[in-house]
Formats: sequence, structure tokens, C-alpha cells
Amino acid sequence: MTVIKCDDYIHDASSLAVISPVQLDQDTRDELDKLGRVKWIVAPNLKHHMHVESYQEAYPDAVLLVPDGIHVKKGESFKYDDTLKPNTNQISNSLEQYFIPGDPQFDEYLFYHTPSKTLIVADFFYGPYIDVDQDISSWFARIWFRVYMSGYKTYGLPSYRHDRITDKLALSNSLDEVLDLDFTQLICCHGNGRMVENPKTA
Repeated sequence: MTVIKCDDYIHDASSLAVISPVQLDQDTRDELDKLGRVKWIVAPNLKHHMHVESYQEAYPDAVLLVPDGIHVKKGESFKYDDTLKPNTNQISNSLEQYFIPGDPQFDEYLFYHTPSKTLIVADFFYGPYIDVDQDISSWFARIWFRVYMSGYKTYGLPSYRHDRITDKLALSNSLDEVLDLDFTQLICCHGNGRMVENPKTA
């Protein structure tokens, strides 16, 4: 999960955007409330939506943004406020969003926070786990990472994802657009920490 303070002229300094929300336990809620007011809840792709309902309940005034096709995953009765739009500043003037086509099972959006020059990704790119047995609590997830991320100590894309890409040219063009951004650090939902040394080489 990544939390962004939307402190531009559109929002006050206490407005927060929560991207790829994790399970909302009391400790997580307390930390969020210390940071500010949750204004946006963002499911950046068709996988990272599991916990959005608990955030909707906890923050009923927040705006929930999801990718097109979310009803395939959540059902027709699922309620949200709007779908994500490509190449816009839908949340904040300081937070750009870019749609990555070519993998309809994910339909992922990447986010670029301009003040900190940070690129935020969910499943498009995986970060390293220093010790997969210690850092991942689920036994299934530990096996999964060893099978599909044989180099789990490095940055990369799980091997199974390569076979699911349906439009490699569109994906490549979008990736070129993202690489043209002036980001100096990379935050991944999966992995330890953030990459601050030559993130574009990952």
C-alpha cells in the first residue's frame, strides 16, 4: 500500500490517496488518521481490490477509483465512484496516472508523484525480497515467489505474466512513455522498500 498526501491547490494538505489498500486493521487506520483524511481509495488494477470495501465503510466520504472491468471481479452489485482515466491528473495535480495496456487480466495504472519524483506500481513490476521465508508470511506465497520469481532478490516481472500479454506493441509504447518520466525512485507493492539507485535500469 502507498499513501500520498495530495497537498496541491485542489486539496488541502490533509487529503490522502490510498493506492492498493491492504487489510484495514486498527493499527493501519490509526496511522492513516494521523497522516490526514482519506480522500481517495484507489484499486490500481484488477487484482489489487480485495480490501477496498473495508475502506469504503471506514471512510464513507472518500472517492473510490477502479479500473474498467472491475465488475468481472467484484460482481454487478459492487459500488464505486468512478473509473480510472488514462494520462490524467484525476486525483491531484501532483499525481499523474498512466494506463498500461496489453494485459487485460490486470489493466494496471501506474502513478507518478511529481514532487518526490516517485513511480508507484502494483503488479506491473515486482521488487526484491531479501529473505522470502522471513518476509512473506503465507506458505503459498513463498512457494509462488520461488516458482514464478526465481530471482526474487532482484526486480522483475513474474515469468507467467509474459505469456498473458496480448498486445506487446501497446505495452512497449506505454512503457516508453513511463520511462520518459523523470522518476528517481520506484515503489512496488511487492518487495522490500523502494528502489532509489538507478530505478530506470530495473
